[in-house]
Amino acid sequence: MDNRRKISVIAVSTNGHGPNRIIPNNEEHNLEIDAPSDMIMENLPTYRPTELKSLGVLPDSILISVFAYLTPIDLIRCTHVCHRWHLLVSHHQQLWRRLFLRPDCSNGFIGAVHVRHIDKFISMIGTRCASALVCIDLPVELITVEILRVLANHCPNLEYLTLDFSSAMQLHDFNDLNEFPCNLKRLCVCLSEVIFLEAFMRRIYGYISSLNTLHIIGTMEKSSIPSPEETDTYETINISKIKTHAPNLRIINLYGIGFIDDNHIELIASGCMHLQCLALNFCVRVRGTSFKNLMNRCAKLQCLLLQNTGIEDEAMLTVNWSSTQLTELDISSTELTEKGLLEFFSRVPKLTYLAVSYCDGFTDKVLQLLMERGTLNGCRALDLSNTVNLNVETTHHLLISSPGVTYRLEALNYTGCDAITEQFWIDSIRFLHRIKILIIGTAHSWFRHMSRRIHIDQILESCAIHCPHLKRFEIQWDPETLRFSENSSKFIDHLRVRCTNLLSFVLSDGPYYEGTKANFERAERFSVYNSGDHPRKTFRDLNGDLGWRTVQRWCKMISDNGAITLSKPRGDGVYNSQNDRIWAANRAAADDHGGVKRKRKFPTKVMVWLGACSAGLTPLVILDKTSVNHEIYIKEVLPVALNFGNKMLGDQWTYQQEAATPHTHQLTQEWCARHFASFMPKDRRPANSPDLNPLDYCICNELVQAMDWGRVQTKLTLIEELKRSVKKIKPEIVLESCNNFSKRLCRVLENEGRYLR
Repeated sequence: MDNRRKISVIAVSTNGHGPNRIIPNNEEHNLEIDAPSDMIMENLPTYRPTELKSLGVLPDSILISVFAYLTPIDLIRCTHVCHRWHLLVSHHQQLWRRLFLRPDCSNGFIGAVHVRHIDKFISMIGTRCASALVCIDLPVELITVEILRVLANHCPNLEYLTLDFSSAMQLHDFNDLNEFPCNLKRLCVCLSEVIFLEAFMRRIYGYISSLNTLHIIGTMEKSSIPSPEETDTYETINISKIKTHAPNLRIINLYGIGFIDDNHIELIASGCMHLQCLALNFCVRVRGTSFKNLMNRCAKLQCLLLQNTGIEDEAMLTVNWSSTQLTELDISSTELTEKGLLEFFSRVPKLTYLAVSYCDGFTDKVLQLLMERGTLNGCRALDLSNTVNLNVETTHHLLISSPGVTYRLEALNYTGCDAITEQFWIDSIRFLHRIKILIIGTAHSWFRHMSRRIHIDQILESCAIHCPHLKRFEIQWDPETLRFSENSSKFIDHLRVRCTNLLSFVLSDGPYYEGTKANFERAERFSVYNSGDHPRKTFRDLNGDLGWRTVQRWCKMISDNGAITLSKPRGDGVYNSQNDRIWAANRAAADDHGGVKRKRKFPTKVMVWLGACSAGLTPLVILDKTSVNHEIYIKEVLPVALNFGNKMLGDQWTYQQEAATPHTHQLTQEWCARHFASFMPKDRRPANSPDLNPLDYCICNELVQAMDWGRVQTKLTLIEELKRSVKKIKPEIVLESCNNFSKRLCRVLENEGRYLR
């Protein structure tokens, strides 16, 4: 039923200026390791006459660095290009750090290799991979005594091993298995419905003491989950013995295992004291009665994933959640009620990850409780998809009125609500400055009728402006719901150009998908930079005619907007006006068209105060009545700084000020020492240090750029424009400028206290 298709934009270059291409992600590789194969070279980049014409002139070290980015299937193809490449690929073990041999791994990012001749594969492991091999996954036909023995003897650095028994109908004979990799950090075992693995596991128990991550994947799928009464389940693997022989486990993932119940959780709690993450997704027999002992014994447990389990209100409320270190929680598709969730979330500490999709008990009251308690302040990932009892208005209030939540939010999934309009997302996206993963829309509309159509262009424009860190963007509305204009390609261009980190753009199959795909294929990212020259080269080409900072700023403008925006005249509109040219018939006509500009001899001035921290800018204080002395500074400015700092940063912050006379006055210093939790006295700060003040080296310039100087005609309009422009400064710019303080401090020390150039 799901007709969505995926556009995977893969970054080819490592320096941020290389091409990004759309590649299909449904190719399946079925190659022999020893058999030659033809390699079709398509879409080769074109070079200018002055550029590199042949890869043959590259030294071996450069080629090895390039090969390090290739998948195993691509490395095998490279061995058939020429004799030199065959030797390079075959004799450099660091290229063979990972081997993916299961057919399920055949996608654009990994590239699975199908092995037909096991003897030659064993020889390759011992010679080509050897000590460089770190990760390997084995299908059931390759889980043999000989292969495991070679991995144990020739691959001492092997840390990640996957054993896939899911398709097994009969196992090999492991009676002679006396060697197994003993330095594993992660082990993944895919279970079979009909095969008992105890005979195999008994042979490897003595080698898994070094494990810190264990994945056991069952056979239960969400689309066909039987009830415990409908089918008999068999314990095909012994959980008790695994936890006994691997006491240092920190991550345990038991996915879709029908026989797992609370008794098994009790066993895990008794032997895994260092456990930090427990995933029980699709373990339908788990009720939660073991969680009290689990949380008491595993004091370091921070992540609990319970999607589609049978947890109950009464069992969950027996745990003293307030004394735990829980920060990540997934209760999607559970039967918890609204009353139980209200009681549960009143005890839970602050969360950095919360997933409640398909949870009918998650209502407006529950979300309001989370906002009132600040449980989601600092949350980095939030999944509210398909919460049918959660109103759109409550979610909208969360996203636009809770800066503590949206400020650090990096992933948001809010789908499955047919009452959402494009205005909801246009308003909300403005506050998601750090978002990296965004999933919106309503999928599978065949069972849910959409009452309105969604105009997608403005949503893309909002993402392009406010979400520069976006990496994955998924829109689940179907073609019948999506509405777009004739100029939609312009908005797609904006998203592609401004969101340079975008790796995945998922759309439903239809006309809009085809247009978007064609746009990405037609306009590769490197074309935005034209020649691709670095700002440093441009600076050298100008031979010092412009300063380095100016060139760097202009190059950034070109990359972001495609043009250079020069500052408008300052003050009362007269700045370097002698460079203006006015075409007129005579001098009188020129004067009528602005040839003569009058300037006030003593222009009106306004004294303002502004503070900055990583949480944002303080309210702007306008001091236009009189000159500022220490009394006015103490009365009107310092209380504003104190209230803002305590509100945004608590008591963990330091007040820093310049060496102006009102700042260094004795009464000012005493007031700061008495009221601020920490402040920098005048004897600890240089008298004039613009390189160490974010307002000097960043914020003031942003303020000047944001002001519309054409509107400034009087003192009143100047004050109004100042207030308006301060609100336009983006929080991420303020955060970046404050984060650069420590770096600039080190540079000043390296420069022996002199100004930075």
